[in-house]
Amino acid sequence: MKKTLSAFVALSALLAVSTSFAASGPDGATLLKERCGSCHAVSRTTGAKKSKTDWDKTVVRMMGKGAKLSLEERRTLVTYLANTYK
Repeated sequence: MKKTLSAFVALSALLAVSTSFAASGPDGATLLKERCGSCHAVSRTTGAKKSKTDWDKTVVRMMGKGAKLSLEERRTLVTYLANTYK
């Protein structure tokens, strides 16, 4: 019984650690440079001042034009843009 419990605890800890690594992706600055910078000069973004809602609308529009972002990356990018360029 102790071995089963120990194995369960070890497996749970391993799963928690691997999930946290899998969930962490690029930060907002990296996403801006890599995903937005492939089509736009970064100065185009850094010169804009928008609310979080407006940044989200812009990012969704760009995704409609081909920008590749997962839902989590979109959230990260929008949060970064809203906090940095407001």
